[in-house]
Amino acid sequence: MTEWTRVLSDVALAEFVLLAALTAWQWVRHRIRGAGWVALVFAVVAGLFLALRIDPSLSSSQDAARSLVALLAVTPYLLFRFAATFRRPRRSLRFAAAAVTVGIVAFTVALPSLPLNGHAAPPEYPAYRVALALAFGFLLSYVALRFVLAGRGQPPVAATRMRLLALAAAGVELQVLVVAFGLHGPVVDLVTRVLAVVIGGLFLAALAAPSSLSVSAGRREDDAFRRAVVELVSASDARDVGRRLLPHVCALVGASRAVLLRGDGTIVAAVPAGAMEHPGDHTSVRAQSGSSHELVVSISPFLCYFGRSELHRLDQLADMVGLAIERCDMVERLAFQASHDSVTGLANRGLFLERLEEALHHVGRRRRALAVLFIDLDRFKLVNDRTDHATGDLVLNEMARRLTAMTRGVDVVARFGGDEFVALAEVDHEQDASEMAERIRKGLAQPVTIGAAKMVVTASVGLVVVSDTATGAGAVLRDADNAMYDAKRLGRDQVVLYRTNARSTAQRRWGLGPTRAAARLNAG
Repeated sequence: MTEWTRVLSDVALAEFVLLAALTAWQWVRHRIRGAGWVALVFAVVAGLFLALRIDPSLSSSQDAARSLVALLAVTPYLLFRFAATFRRPRRSLRFAAAAVTVGIVAFTVALPSLPLNGHAAPPEYPAYRVALALAFGFLLSYVALRFVLAGRGQPPVAATRMRLLALAAAGVELQVLVVAFGLHGPVVDLVTRVLAVVIGGLFLAALAAPSSLSVSAGRREDDAFRRAVVELVSASDARDVGRRLLPHVCALVGASRAVLLRGDGTIVAAVPAGAMEHPGDHTSVRAQSGSSHELVVSISPFLCYFGRSELHRLDQLADMVGLAIERCDMVERLAFQASHDSVTGLANRGLFLERLEEALHHVGRRRRALAVLFIDLDRFKLVNDRTDHATGDLVLNEMARRLTAMTRGVDVVARFGGDEFVALAEVDHEQDASEMAERIRKGLAQPVTIGAAKMVVTASVGLVVVSDTATGAGAVLRDADNAMYDAKRLGRDQVVLYRTNARSTAQRRWGLGPTRAAARLNAG
């Protein structure tokens, strides 16, 4: 049994030396809040064990023995500080912990002797053992209870590590009770050595987080991570990315709040509503999502130490969020380019025809009448000939801006190609449409400033007012086109309201039959 006791002592020593090295490495590398306290705990314990192993005569010296015991009595307070770092306890509790530690250290130093190597126990030694049990019990019970309660609602791996740490603290408390009650003998020594090995293993599992623990306890996080990735793939825009992702983020890292922010700080999506306004005692963790967004989660402060694997997953998710948003933006840009003019940014021919078909479908029901304007800039070719195409593009952009400013947000303005624009608006009657068309004509005729020069570009406007669904989109546009050519025939820079003879007038003007006139319109 003595041989087994020695072997178990060596195993426990190796465990605590390894713990001292690993926790010190964590502190140096990661600088996680609180990690320094737990690293100091195991540095003290491992240092004491090594000192006694190297020089066993230290235990025979009363002064040295009292110093070693006093130093060991400080370790529960260091664990208390480790637990208190994540969530600060009340001031009275902090004061009590410090007072208890100072008291037991002072009591240890004040003892005239320790019952070692034949020395008799002093009369005050029973009181000392009771004080030791109370001091260790108070501090270690706080540590165990704090981590058991804090583990609720945490991701499985983090919660498991915190419970293991609570068990290890309870094991240390049990060992102190054995000493306090004065239990000894071969069997007791063997049991306490086994308990020391178990405690060392619990501390290793809790604080070093071996990969085997992560694999066995992290399946739920893996499922949450995979579901989040699937949701990202099917998202359509940044808001949809946030709406689909944030619930999975909360499940992955046990976050109480999560929010997706744009680069300027505006909120794209948040879970729950109003997230991050009242963070409470949680810790905000930020992860960059591409170049334009940021993922912010509010997590338990304990997770920074016990949930490093989850936080690593969070960084991975943030990277994927950035890629998903970039993909959505690219799709949106491609869709915009497919339906809008590349020079002016207005709707193109295809999108305008879709909106016109939809609007005609509701004429007479939701809408009283529709006004369709076909606008052609007068003698625009001279602008390109006398200047250059870059100046022409500036003029087109200015005309597009004016058209947008002179129409309502619900109206549709499009560039048909070249110097031709079209507009669609809901009106109450023909007089409203005529007034709007005249206002647009006058607005377009205002001088355009290009550098130091000013130029005047007028427009001929053809107007059609539709009040029933009998006319198709193609016919409406042909009528507006014919009215516009009639405006040019009459001297340009004016509005012509479509009448029954407008089509035949334009056909005679250009020498086109009905089929060729339609073909010219479709060709732009």
